[in-house]
Amino acid sequence: MMLKVLVLRRIYDLSDDAAEFQITDRLSFHHFLGLEL
Repeated sequence: MMLKVLVLRRIYDLSDDAAEFQITDRLSFHHFLGLEL
């Protein structure tokens, strides 16, 4: 899963804090990472 987080950070140019927020906020990020709601 960490590799997928790094991919999202690179694509969307996110900092650690911004990535953490977006992962909890966006359903598309949840789906990409394989997380349950």
